[in-house]
Amino acid sequence: MKNIEKSIEIENEIPPSLIDERSAALLLSVSYEKLRKKIRPQNKIAYLRLGKSIKYSLADLKAYLARCRVEAKD
Repeated sequence: MKNIEKSIEIENEIPPSLIDERSAALLLSVSYEKLRKKIRPQNKIAYLRLGKSIKYSLADLKAYLARCRVEAKD
């Protein structure tokens, strides 16, 4: 019974939106080269390696931007 409930939960989940490196660079307002050579090698943003391609989830990109935020002082 638990296995059936678990499979129903998995089927109802929405997969995360994945975008490629060029789109991620545009979203972050950095060059493709900077993303590949500086940000990704330092593991600052989680990514998926699918064969030879690299994909980023929108949630991970938003989390990275939130971590980069510097609050204004009063």
